[in-house]
Amino acid sequence: MHIAITPDNLYGSGKANVSTKCKHTVLTTIGMIQPMSLNPKIMTVGGLEVLAFMKKMQKDPEHSLLVDSRRAVWYQSGTIPGAVNILYDEIAHDSEFPDEHARLLRLLNIRKTKLGYDFGKAKKVLLFCNGAWCAQSPRAIRQLVKMGYPKAQILWYRGGLQDWLAMGFKPFVPSQSH
Repeated sequence: MHIAITPDNLYGSGKANVSTKCKHTVLTTIGMIQPMSLNPKIMTVGGLEVLAFMKKMQKDPEHSLLVDSRRAVWYQSGTIPGAVNILYDEIAHDSEFPDEHARLLRLLNIRKTKLGYDFGKAKKVLLFCNGAWCAQSPRAIRQLVKMGYPKAQILWYRGGLQDWLAMGFKPFVPSQSH
């Protein structure tokens, strides 16, 4: 039996009410639709590029990092294999989350100096979140750019975990790995 994929099949029949004043943001019942590209210098990638990145990351973990920017509870329920969790909120708030910020700097090979941040050895990072309707990885990317992270070192998997699962790939469940 063939079942068509519809929003009702996937997410229920709730409808989002969007104000007429809302011209640049489109809300859905599950999030906010994201653009195809966040920045001309930041590459948006699809599933094949994610797989190639994962293969490269396995061979050279010192220069590449796959980042799940979703909240920890979502990360713990399932993520793309090999991803580390860097919450999008923690990137910008080094004074509120000093331990997490120090972890961020260590994971991305960023050095903090008296003059700011040194990105000379920064890793190539591929960030994702829930999907094209989720704003967590775009927020994380904007925060990285704001702190000076080189745009050419950032990749964005717009489809996120939703596309990963839709392609039939299994999620890695960190909470079950202990």
